[in-house]
Amino acid sequence: MMDRAVLRLVLLGVFLISATSGSVKKKENVDIYSFHINSTVTSRYATTIITSRVANTLNESQEIQFEVKIPKNAFISKFRMVIEGKTYDGVVKEKGEAQQQYNVAVSRGQSAGLVKSVGRTLEDFKTSVTVAALSKVTFELTYEELLQRRLGRYELLINAQPMQPVADFKMDVHIREKPGISFLEVKGDLSTGDLANAIKTTRADKDAWVTFYPTRDQQTKCKSCGENGLNGNLLITYDVERRNPKGDVVVSNGYFVHYFAPSNVPRIPKNVVFIIDRSGSMHGRKIEQTRLALLRILSDLDEDDHFGLITFDNEVSLWKRELLKATETNLENAKSFVKKISDGGGETNIEKIMANVKEAIGTKFPLYCLGFGYDVNFDFLTKMSLENSGVARRIYEDSDADLQLQGFYDEVAVPLLTDIQLKYPGGTNLTKTSFSLYFNGSEIVVSGQITDNSVESFTTEVIAVSKGSNVKYQDTIMTKDSSNVPPENEDFMQRLWAYLTVKQLLERQVLLKGQEKEDENKEALKLSLKYQFVTPLTSMVVTKPQEGEVEVADKPREGRKEHFDDFDAALPVQQPNFVYSIDEEESAYDFIIDVQPTYVHSNNFLLPVVGQSKPLCFDIPVPHKLRLLHDSASGKANISYEEIKGSQTPTLKINDKEVKASLETVSDYRLHSTPIRECWLVPFQAVMEAEISDFTVIQL
Repeated sequence: MMDRAVLRLVLLGVFLISATSGSVKKKENVDIYSFHINSTVTSRYATTIITSRVANTLNESQEIQFEVKIPKNAFISKFRMVIEGKTYDGVVKEKGEAQQQYNVAVSRGQSAGLVKSVGRTLEDFKTSVTVAALSKVTFELTYEELLQRRLGRYELLINAQPMQPVADFKMDVHIREKPGISFLEVKGDLSTGDLANAIKTTRADKDAWVTFYPTRDQQTKCKSCGENGLNGNLLITYDVERRNPKGDVVVSNGYFVHYFAPSNVPRIPKNVVFIIDRSGSMHGRKIEQTRLALLRILSDLDEDDHFGLITFDNEVSLWKRELLKATETNLENAKSFVKKISDGGGETNIEKIMANVKEAIGTKFPLYCLGFGYDVNFDFLTKMSLENSGVARRIYEDSDADLQLQGFYDEVAVPLLTDIQLKYPGGTNLTKTSFSLYFNGSEIVVSGQITDNSVESFTTEVIAVSKGSNVKYQDTIMTKDSSNVPPENEDFMQRLWAYLTVKQLLERQVLLKGQEKEDENKEALKLSLKYQFVTPLTSMVVTKPQEGEVEVADKPREGRKEHFDDFDAALPVQQPNFVYSIDEEESAYDFIIDVQPTYVHSNNFLLPVVGQSKPLCFDIPVPHKLRLLHDSASGKANISYEEIKGSQTPTLKINDKEVKASLETVSDYRLHSTPIRECWLVPFQAVMEAEISDFTVIQL
């Protein structure tokens, strides 16, 4: 059913790097004297502003860096620097136009700002600027996101890592929800140890405030903190009151949003088929974690559910030829079968998979594709899922991968409604209004414009299929309700509509072809530019004071580690197939969850380490790659590291500093056989103790 496939290969060089003459001075005497994070959530739409004020305390100019982590689902919408009273604003431009400016800057030897993926939930934004002696700079970054409801709660994730204890550190969060807030919790690394005493929560009917004002001393005392100050996340989870099963509608300045999440609906019994890849790609921990997740999921099936198990490599094997009721005896027999599943051989063919899956499913079943790790061909998974009314989700290769698998199943384990259609007479420019499924604990969100702003009422209508019957929800709300939105947030509704529209247009791109794809691409670009969102179609251009130096920040695409697509390398690697299927016979509901073959995308420089089985590796912006060269006199051949045990994320000690790392899979082109091996991916500066611009080519 699956053939091994190779997308394309780009030769990866293995280089060591030579510094220019003279030692490189470490960046010291930088005082981050103020670091504020202000987040406002209005009707699930969050706008977060990070402001860092930094002083150069040296008697000479030096480069000062600003680096923050933002949620992956967020769009950056504003960045500015204020230096000596002058403001330098970032401008969002079409990606091609921004790339031209970037190329001109690179040809002059200047650097580029980056936004790149750094983990499960965060992206890294980084830039720097030269600040005169005894002068100050203010950095301000704004990002926006629509919070998604999963398992009955919303999550607002805020990262703080100023890189040093800060005298004036403040985090302020204000949540305002029209229906009222039912519960609120504060968790995360930054709520541990002494830092818990720095958190204050205040609740009112429709509002909640969370403040986090740690002292300099407290900033070094949390589980993930140290002499460099705060390093971690604050996770605020909450839900809203749901007194009206017809949903929550908010209207503001000619725009509306409808949140639909009924809970008083009987669950629909489901038919579930788990399809597990047991090919060689599943060797080791992947098959172990998949077995463990399946055992837990089988224990969660209800007795009126029906289920089946299929395994495959180059052949397909059925546990039973029909779906069985989830009785205690059948479940125990199934668990015995799962415990014996082991990896073997097999091959994959993407085009054949796409055609076979679509033909087999027809329009009967949603397909949910799960991909392990960063080396997933995520576009393929996304396209296959969307073609079959499902979604793609990444499962991260980590010790808790089995819990991630179970967590995803939990999200789709209790179907309540099918074939949901939402209608809005008097509404236009609507976001998606047709949904195949609604699961308990999730939420359907539709936004649009109201055609006539003079009308005093607005009607919503939802038609769906419940357990064995059709249901209809109809509601009328008053558009002039002054309690909807506070005056200072009046433009949030229009921005929420734009955000959701762009997100959905971009998701659909993998499904479309020809003129339709081009038209929707143009619409997404138009809205991205109008609202100054940094999306995969746009880049933010920042012109710095040093002779017009230009930096460009891009939005990384999910599943791609590299900021520039041009130098991606694809190496054939098979990954788990964990399928979960769906049907609608006799009030039953089937689903398919599938994890398909994946490819290693890598573009790293390897640095062997004496006495360690895994080398270090690091990446740099593409324009610098051909300017680097091996030089045995560089001294970096003797670099060493040690793994720090017990960290929440992989951490190495390099040059007496703790450095966050991730385990990468790459091809080693030093050897003719190009073996695939693992390396620790770390920042360039952590290895070389200098900036890229401090190094140059000495020989080609």
